[in-house]
Amino acid sequence: GCVACEAQKYKAADDYSSCQDCDSLSDGDCTACDSSNGLCTACLSGHAIDGTGCAPCPRGQAGDGTNCVPCDAGTYKDAADSQACVGCSTGRYSSETSASECADCDAGSYTEDTSSCKVCPAGKFTATALTVACVQCNSGSFTDKLTDAGATTCTSCALGHYSLTSTVACEVCARGQFSTAPTEKCQSCPQGTFTTISSQSECRNCRSGSVTDTLAEPGSIMCTKCNAG
Repeated sequence: GCVACEAQKYKAADDYSSCQDCDSLSDGDCTACDSSNGLCTACLSGHAIDGTGCAPCPRGQAGDGTNCVPCDAGTYKDAADSQACVGCSTGRYSSETSASECADCDAGSYTEDTSSCKVCPAGKFTATALTVACVQCNSGSFTDKLTDAGATTCTSCALGHYSLTSTVACEVCARGQFSTAPTEKCQSCPQGTFTTISSQSECRNCRSGSVTDTLAEPGSIMCTKCNAG
């Protein structure tokens, strides 16, 4: 009597011929076929059914053995082959499905995961691309964006300047004032001391035989020598 073809074999004609392998109609990637006509019904992983046989999937898609499936966000596939989609590397991302490549997350931004690139919030920064976290710019310094997001630099205040928060530019100490650290507010020069110019980190002593313009008060901007007699 007649015997059914084994798995992965078929016979298309009503004759005495033997069953043939399914992959005789494809390139060897077919794993199952219709037992009556040999048309492929399943392929190796990484391939998809294409007409009578199997074929690799295009860029941005991977085969599940039957269909080509878009790569998920955060993954990509850069060639038309049988490879699977792979995750973006650190600091890179793909926000859409079917990506054929990942994009760099630029300076001023960071990747929480491989499917998005986010801008650093105000007061934080990243100086280079491919970063997974923003860095806090501390008091005594300021970012290039101040109150805006996306900063790429954090700069320390110069001597005689100060900033209590990185979202505000450094303030300069005026004449008659000084600041000993970039995190310290400007103070008036104590009695008997002075500064004639701004941006000072210390005040000068007004020597004996001279007087400051504020006399017994702080904040002097000059020291004048007493007249003889």
